[in-house]
Amino acid sequence: MIYSSLAINLLGARSVGRSAVLAFAVVTLPFLLLTALGALKVQHVPWHPWTLGNQGWYQSVGLGLAVVMWNYLGWDNVSTFAGEVERPKRNYPLAMMISVPLVTLLYLLPIGVGLANTQNWREWQTGDITRVAAQVVGPWLGTMMSLAVMFSVWSLFNSQLFYTSRLPFTMAEDGLLPRCITRQHRRWGTPYVALLLCTLIYSLFTWLDFKKLVVIDVLIYSIALLLEYAALIKLRRQKPYFPRPFKIPGGWPGLILATCVVAVFTLACLIFTLIGQNESWRQAAITAGMLLTGPVVYWISAKFRKDSPPGDVPPGWLQSLTRPADRI
Repeated sequence: MIYSSLAINLLGARSVGRSAVLAFAVVTLPFLLLTALGALKVQHVPWHPWTLGNQGWYQSVGLGLAVVMWNYLGWDNVSTFAGEVERPKRNYPLAMMISVPLVTLLYLLPIGVGLANTQNWREWQTGDITRVAAQVVGPWLGTMMSLAVMFSVWSLFNSQLFYTSRLPFTMAEDGLLPRCITRQHRRWGTPYVALLLCTLIYSLFTWLDFKKLVVIDVLIYSIALLLEYAALIKLRRQKPYFPRPFKIPGGWPGLILATCVVAVFTLACLIFTLIGQNESWRQAAITAGMLLTGPVVYWISAKFRKDSPPGDVPPGWLQSLTRPADRI
């Protein structure tokens, strides 16, 4: 699965975009069928009981909060390939206004129907939505759901590889990583070395359990998001007239409110992780170790970097990454 996504990404942004559209159609249909057909067989309210019988509310909230945040994170990542999208200032907000309500419904309705039609939700494990679909509607829907889940995971990774590969590419351009990572494919213009590097790193994480990966991913992502807000605040103060195609509305109060919301959820996720079960402190330790590699890499690169990038270059460097014909 990982290396098939690598092949798709090597072909460029348009290839990734087309595969995402196909995945949306394949994945959505079984969930719509589960919602529609399962709603006719509802047995009880889906929110009772509220927690697992063998753990307290704070332990339930710990993993639950991490999963919910994981389900909805990633919206800022589309900025890494903005130069490969036609009219991003218009299309990004439009896509988000459509996607967020749609994603919420596709999570809420099928899971609600599944909970309302089963008595043993405490025994649910990762991937049990296929078993629930077969139990509530029929074996045929369980088979469809299995295919949809596999396709969903593949598409999710496909998109993730697309945006994460642009990060080492940019860091290499700025002198923070070896220059060889900036190499691009002669035919498709894609950063193939950065794609290969990210693919190898992702391959190593396949040895970890999904739940542990979710918590680690959410913690790292949340702290990285706080750094993004810190950089945003600094830019607002030091470069108030810098070109900004995207801007958080509400002035300084709006920016502070957005920052505080992210900070509160990050702190809550960290606290619930540390007091949870299943050796959650180890996940926090792994997260801390991975975050500490950032300053180390920066310090090493600063020692060997010869040229510093200009400080007042406006966004748009990614325009040269691919040919105009390959934009989404």
